Amino acid sequence: LDAVEELISSDWVSPGLGDGGAHVSQMIDSGWSTFVLSHWHRDHGTYTLPEAVHKITAMPAHVLNLKNRGTLAVGKRADINVFDLDNLEERMPELV
Repeated sequence: LDAVEELISSDWVSPGLGDGGAHVSQMIDSGWSTFVLSHWHRDHGTYTLPEAVHKITAMPAHVLNLKNRGTLAVGKRADINVFDLDNLEERMPELV
């Protein structure tokens, strides 16, 4: 992951994960936002907490030109997540 860390340290890089569509026979492990917060912020210090949150909220909204999302501001759509950073972890995906 050292090479990845070097790449994602750039201001212009938006870490993420994508999939071309829904697949009933395959699983996509899309816990990248949890990984950004737990691994790249908490465990390695690659990002400060504000940088990590920006990388998984405002930056993707900007890239996708979603003008009414990505930040907490009057008139914008928003969800608020409260998390326990010390206990945040990725888990193996389950087929349900």
